[in-house]
Amino acid sequence: MKDFKMEGKRKFKLSSEKIKYLEEKYKQRVVDEHWKLEKEILNFSEKKDLGYEELKKIVKWKTPRISKRFNKYWQGRDDEIREITRDAFRIIMNKKDDQDAIKKAIDELDQLGWVGIGVATAILMSYDKEKFTVMDWRVWNILFLCCYLKEPYPKPPKSEHYCCYLKACRNLADKLRINLRTLDRALWISSKNYDC
Repeated sequence: MKDFKMEGKRKFKLSSEKIKYLEEKYKQRVVDEHWKLEKEILNFSEKKDLGYEELKKIVKWKTPRISKRFNKYWQGRDDEIREITRDAFRIIMNKKDDQDAIKKAIDELDQLGWVGIGVATAILMSYDKEKFTVMDWRVWNILFLCCYLKEPYPKPPKSEHYCCYLKACRNLADKLRINLRTLDRALWISSKNYDC
């Protein structure tokens, strides 16, 4: 396991034990509704498409502050949502490790107004939680502080940034022998203790 220097003197080392400890803190801290939504979203795996009701849950879970605007914009447009998500899922169906396919899938999902890259990546996570993780600025900055990413969170983030983020998360999860959801939960809750 690689040691990372912080502030020139202290070393910060990630371990599977620390990550699992932090995941437990996440489970204790998040509200029941958030936890319930996450479980529902993770059950969307391998669907051929998502409709309005499923997408509404993903938006509420990832970005609750925009959920009312999203609902107003997309309500009654289930067929359009299904077409866009179906196209995105077809792009990555057998290419979950192909960066070009991942970028194209995100760009396809970007057609969904009020979504953005955070929700687009949450949609990919709902499609396959073993291969994709949600992109979050707080987790990005923790990974940056630990030297897994080369730059602070980009503004605005683009699909190519997600590919870098996903690669860093996959590598770290593999190294620690944990899944991507465990890693995301742990790093997200740890970010709450820092000004990331």
